[in-house]
Amino acid sequence: MTGQPSAPVFPKKLLLATDLTPACDRAFDRAIELARLWRAHLVVLHVVEHAVATKSPQRKAARLLLERLVKHHRDDPLPEISHHLASGPVAQTLLAFAQKLRCDILVTGLPRVPSIRERLIGSTVKHLTREPRVSVLCVRNRVSAPYRSIAIAVDASEPARHALERAVALFPGCSFTAVHAYNIGFVGTANPGSAIAAYEASRQSAIHALLECAMDASGGGGDRPRGATIQTYFRHGDPDTVMSTFVQQQPTDLVVLGTHGRRGVQRALLGSVAERVLQTVPCDILTIHCHA
Repeated sequence: MTGQPSAPVFPKKLLLATDLTPACDRAFDRAIELARLWRAHLVVLHVVEHAVATKSPQRKAARLLLERLVKHHRDDPLPEISHHLASGPVAQTLLAFAQKLRCDILVTGLPRVPSIRERLIGSTVKHLTREPRVSVLCVRNRVSAPYRSIAIAVDASEPARHALERAVALFPGCSFTAVHAYNIGFVGTANPGSAIAAYEASRQSAIHALLECAMDASGGGGDRPRGATIQTYFRHGDPDTVMSTFVQQQPTDLVVLGTHGRRGVQRALLGSVAERVLQTVPCDILTIHCHA
């Protein structure tokens, strides 16, 4: 017997990873907006990739830039904003810092320039999405308003269900679409049309059951949204292609993907899907970590 869903726990602490260049301004603005929405503590972190002396000119300059970055927002209605400087391998240091401070979401920038994007996907962001110890928000677009239209990649897995429930709880009042991609191989029957129709019906039934469970979980007390609706989008094809097609057809502010901390082939497959979505979808992307 299922009990009453617990009240939503909005993120209490966000970690913004910045390289102190203008490319991260959009991520900073989005982090500020979300910190206001969730009344969260915002931690701004810059990682010096190579170890340098504590009083070196490089470290001193980085600290000065960090202080200037957050100074403008000191008087904003935020519960708290702080900044830190660290050194070491960027991705590993970010993840370790996020765990140490118990940050709920790590926010980072995602440049729109292809050459820069390819290099970034191959290094820091690739590592973060393949081995997320926290949920990761990759910000690509300029902040003009809060998120309104959100697409969530779904299948029948636990990470997808968790991502769906979490997204509905995090962004009350938004419009949600559950995007499901499916592949049908060789049917091996005298009536392939009938077999394909039966397969598609079974997939849709499974996804609708998942949506019902997610909506039940998001209909409890506290600040959880009541009466939220989720549209569906079913298409044959690879997940990244289907999601990219949907985003091109429907204005979308944010794409949500579910991930988990498992190892081996399944983790690699989920990680590669996330990477391809990052490369093909022209909007912000949130990977929600499922502790499964």
